[in-house]
Amino acid sequence: MEKLSLNMRSYNRISRQWKEFRDGCPVNRCIEEFAGLLKPGGRILDIGCGTGCPIDVYLTGLGLSVTGIDISVSMIRYARGLSLKDARFEVCTFPDYDCSEGFDGIVAFDSLWHIPLERQLESIAKAASLLCGGGYFIFTHGKNSGEVYGEMMDSRFYYSTPGRDGLISALADCGFSIIRAEEDYREATTGTRELLIIAQKERCPIKRSAP
Repeated sequence: MEKLSLNMRSYNRISRQWKEFRDGCPVNRCIEEFAGLLKPGGRILDIGCGTGCPIDVYLTGLGLSVTGIDISVSMIRYARGLSLKDARFEVCTFPDYDCSEGFDGIVAFDSLWHIPLERQLESIAKAASLLCGGGYFIFTHGKNSGEVYGEMMDSRFYYSTPGRDGLISALADCGFSIIRAEEDYREATTGTRELLIIAQKERCPIKRSAP
């Protein structure tokens, strides 16, 4: 909880700067690609939604229903202020989030890497449990396993990742098929990300035997 609390405090601290930055960003090309896979009117979970801009603005504009969760009270306040149609925003960590209805898609752009390392693989299983069969999961992450602390907007943040191989293995174990796994993904809107993954949950998960 200490690591999550650090990130919560830091995101609350930079929320105004973050809003000003994200308000001027066009939606990422990979999000457009992800949206093109979804069925009309689908339900989307945005993990680490921040201020809701530009991703949730874009998705709701396509007629999709969005639930956004974020650990920052200040970020969620900004997101709610958008008054987006068919969108709801909650202050919540992903490990603590629960929902009885399935989603057709899950977005986790620059958010899963804030989860403590010991709970990283658990987060993949949780995403699988929240997705309907045939649903899509897009997320960015680090490609090399480990934990680090870094700075953004003069505030300190915690990051962790089980690495590319750990993530790919966990996705397979949870019934996902990999559509795209690109290292050093780069685009002008947000720069380079070590790893971009788009995966689809199998409608009837294949039972895999132990190695």
